[in-house]
Amino acid sequence: MATSEIGSGTIGMDNGEVRSGLEGAFSKYLTGTDGSRLEQRVNSSQWKPIDFWKVNEPVDGEDVYTTLDLRIQDIAHSALEKQLINFEAKHGTVIVMEVETGKVRALVNLRQTEPGVYEDAYNYALKDNIEPGSTFKTISLLAAMDDGFIDENTTVDVGNGVWTYAKQRISDGHGGGTYDISDVLAKSSNVGTAKLITKYYAEKPQIFQII
Repeated sequence: MATSEIGSGTIGMDNGEVRSGLEGAFSKYLTGTDGSRLEQRVNSSQWKPIDFWKVNEPVDGEDVYTTLDLRIQDIAHSALEKQLINFEAKHGTVIVMEVETGKVRALVNLRQTEPGVYEDAYNYALKDNIEPGSTFKTISLLAAMDDGFIDENTTVDVGNGVWTYAKQRISDGHGGGTYDISDVLAKSSNVGTAKLITKYYAEKPQIFQII
């Protein structure tokens, strides 16, 4: 893997026809102004400037600074590529976020172009809008744990695996009864997660923050 390929999809491009990534998003800021000057041809391979007072100096575009860390980006790229090859997957995404600040340190998207070959050519992380699914259950429970509402001893009665809240039917695809917090996570319980979050945040939804 060439170093120039790391983050190529995130950096993106703007060739006048196709815009993508950071380059495409901030093209109007990154694009400078071309300069110009008159030159006289001396021979087949040499030119000399003339009329120096008519020179228009080029103007550089502005810079865009990101929070991406090249070292972490490299590690994430290699780790994702290894697993994609191992499982013969079509594509995959890795986002590394610094939890304390929320800064994104790596953003890698790889898709298969031929067996065993992957390239960073499509930003699945930002372009494809899909529901967070079971991932959001873990994040929600972590938020409640961080706020001190639940811990490893927390239990929740999921009943028969079906619960209606605010006229919305919530269900699990398995079992029922009383779950401890590890069961809620292991069985990806919709009812267990919803009951816990509702219990502690329904009256004060503004304090339910996932950062």
